[in-house]
Amino acid sequence: MHHSQPNLGARALVVSGTFVYGSPQDIAAQLAEYGRAGVDEVVVNTAGVYSEHGHPDAVRDLQDILAACREQQPAPVP
Repeated sequence: MHHSQPNLGARALVVSGTFVYGSPQDIAAQLAEYGRAGVDEVVVNTAGVYSEHGHPDAVRDLQDILAACREQQPAPVP
């Protein structure tokens, strides 16, 4: 990335998977990939939703993402 070409830098970050986006299921799948790669901490930031749509929508998005993450987890072995 270089400051003289911010659009290319932003695109490189998106393409690299540094930032995840999409439906809650898409985000959960990408976060699961991070987990398989050994990442043990991520930041889920709904501040953009909050600033554009308000608190209820930001909380709802976070709840939907967390629910999708729970669905991605394997069922416990009895």
